[in-house]
Amino acid sequence: MRSSFWLWVCASVGAVAVSAMACVGSSATAPPPGAPNCNDYCTQIMDKCKNPDDGLNNQVYKDQATCVDMCVKMTPGVIGDKTNDTLACRMSNLSNLDDIGAHPAAERHSICLESAVLGCGANLCETFCTFDEKVCSGSLNPYASHADCLTACKSLDQTFTGAFVGSSGNNLQCRTYHMENAVVSPTAQTTHCPHTGLGLPNFGTALCNSGSPDGGSPDAAADASQDAKTD
Repeated sequence: MRSSFWLWVCASVGAVAVSAMACVGSSATAPPPGAPNCNDYCTQIMDKCKNPDDGLNNQVYKDQATCVDMCVKMTPGVIGDKTNDTLACRMSNLSNLDDIGAHPAAERHSICLESAVLGCGANLCETFCTFDEKVCSGSLNPYASHADCLTACKSLDQTFTGAFVGSSGNNLQCRTYHMENAVVSPTAQTTHCPHTGLGLPNFGTALCNSGSPDGGSPDAAADASQDAKTD
């Protein structure tokens, strides 16, 4: 990620809990022309994608801080982008909810997911694997390579249904939720990154609610929804 984007993020989200290390030695700078704004993005998505929303849970980030931590790992892009897997494209999707009453609840649910975890790319597995490598880097990544992640992802149920925050099940949605839980701190990475993988051989039996023990954490196979509460 470009250093100028990081410097600007540190200046623009000062009121939000962001890792202090990201800002050490940086000076406040104005966002570059045409760059999307993480603070605006997270404020909007937390406001527009809520639980409850006409009987649905459209919340896609556990809280504002998690949104910011995920946002700074997105490719910024240029405002108006509607095709590339960038923050700018997610903001374009989110702008569809400016007139929120014009969309039925199910459509709002889809727009919220496409403004966050599903992204703008046509390949959902590509989006997941790219993010997982950024959030769960080095020895914490449960996949041997990007290609290995893509192959594993294709074997999973890729249907995103129901509430995303607190999701469980042996599917891509559960693993994506674990990835969001992992992004907030090194301790969270250690706990949640194993659950973004398939389990054996890298992380023992760490799976997403498949009926197997989840690698030693105290909540057994309840996994994503319980890990988020207890670990």
